[in-house]
Amino acid sequence: PGAIPFETPDITVCGVTPISYSNYYETVAKHPSVYANLYSSAAQLAYISTMVGLGGQYETLMPIAKDMFDPSFLLRYLGTRQEYFIVKCTYKGYNCSFTDFENYWVSEYGNCFRFSPSATLLNQTKEIAEFSLELVLFTDNYPVLGNPESLTIYGRLTAGVTYEGIYDVSKSGGAILFYGEKDHFPRDYINLSPGVHSYVDFEMVEYQ
Repeated sequence: PGAIPFETPDITVCGVTPISYSNYYETVAKHPSVYANLYSSAAQLAYISTMVGLGGQYETLMPIAKDMFDPSFLLRYLGTRQEYFIVKCTYKGYNCSFTDFENYWVSEYGNCFRFSPSATLLNQTKEIAEFSLELVLFTDNYPVLGNPESLTIYGRLTAGVTYEGIYDVSKSGGAILFYGEKDHFPRDYINLSPGVHSYVDFEMVEYQ
């Protein structure tokens, strides 16, 4: 696709939790063999979580979880899926879709999606100077279980693998929007809570 115009900031959205509640249950229903494999791995993760302790060993747990669940495997069966996550997209007044986002893996959040408009969309909007991007996101806001001894695989998979490594009900649903300069990994972010509108304003400053 064509290059993103210089006035367009880098926008990346991620779910707060790496594992989609909806996608997990779809896996249970449609892929029982995958479920069995995940359950075995989840039991191992629960054992490791108990040994090293939750919360304080977050940096240890996340690499273990990532190694235990092959990223491509997780993307397909348990991670947030962009076609579900990005419900509606409008760029400079023109309709866009989940296909205008690049999917990549981030250890803290699982699947993340970077806005990368197609050449067609860029051509349609090239005469519109003001940047605007409106998104409607579907967030799995089912509370994340923090008990490694949970009888459910969902509880085991999410034990110790939540944002910042601790169970916090205020962060068990919703999304995170990262923003920054183009071609730089965005560092600034805002939390997007379920059921509310969130806004970010950008101002371009030119230095002489």
